[in-house]
Amino acid sequence: MVMRPPDAPEGSTGPPPLVGSNSPAVIRRIVQANNRMIRRSEGAVANPRSVEDEPWAARLTAAHPSIRAEWQRFVDAGLRLPLAEELLGGPQGNESSWWRTGLLLVRRRRCVPLADWFPRTVDALLAVPGMSSAMVSVFGPGTELPEHHGDNAGGLRLLYGIACPPGSGHSVNGTSLEVGEGEVMLFDDTELHAAWNRSDRPRVLLLADVERPLPRVAAMRNSVVQLARHHLSGPYRHLPDRGAAMHAHLNAGATTTAPPPRDEGSPG
Repeated sequence: MVMRPPDAPEGSTGPPPLVGSNSPAVIRRIVQANNRMIRRSEGAVANPRSVEDEPWAARLTAAHPSIRAEWQRFVDAGLRLPLAEELLGGPQGNESSWWRTGLLLVRRRRCVPLADWFPRTVDALLAVPGMSSAMVSVFGPGTELPEHHGDNAGGLRLLYGIACPPGSGHSVNGTSLEVGEGEVMLFDDTELHAAWNRSDRPRVLLLADVERPLPRVAAMRNSVVQLARHHLSGPYRHLPDRGAAMHAHLNAGATTTAPPPRDEGSPG
């Protein structure tokens, strides 16, 4: 997940990578060495990646009615997500309007209670090869996230459109792209990218991290690095508990117990 540590330097542009000043220096060196290994193993690859022929992407697209219905049920219950800077521990670089996020998965583990509201969404995400962590991401009207980049080449960023009004979009290496409702974009976030919502309605996405597909030996090494990065980077370890506590605080007095899943066409 993209996170700006609380002690990020003033004046930095966009959210810095998670492995930053609040992670052990040894982890930063390990990640950097892993990045170099990945570049050697993979060579030049298009960014974003083509998912047109990927069966898992087609399944995600087909699941959009159920995923959208779960989001609408959450909204109709009067529940709220925390601001990104509150959940993730510091400013995230968004400008002009708000950004709200909620954790669904961390290292393939469901983050309750929020994940209980999105059972089919989580099941669909877990069917994606290499799925690691995922969140619901909501940009308020007018939100701009300037160009920034991550520092961990061991993962790829997956975006999935739940509710994407005209005027919302992204760029990767300066090329503007749209993620429509039910559409998937998979890209390397170590390259410059930006996002915006220049509409008068919230833009709702799933934002996820998947392990980068690599040759067998490189993939095994990368998996070990990603596991170490998770367990030895302080912010990662406490995110699920922090998310659960913030959900309870924000939604005190609301209907906080998720209803059983229902077909999107069944009566509400």
